[in-house]
Amino acid sequence: MTKNNCEEILNDIYNLILNPATSAWERSLLSSAKNAIGEDMNFERQLSKLEFEL
Repeated sequence: MTKNNCEEILNDIYNLILNPATSAWERSLLSSAKNAIGEDMNFERQLSKLEFEL
């Protein structure tokens, strides 16, 4: 994945967290994924985990 692509996906995650239509459960999963991406630079693994959980 390119750096730009990762930044775009991370930006989408931020926007989903802020979206009022996002449920509390979804927001929790998105926030956990965002934090995990910040701690663990294995972006694709964290994205796959988020996809599975949702």
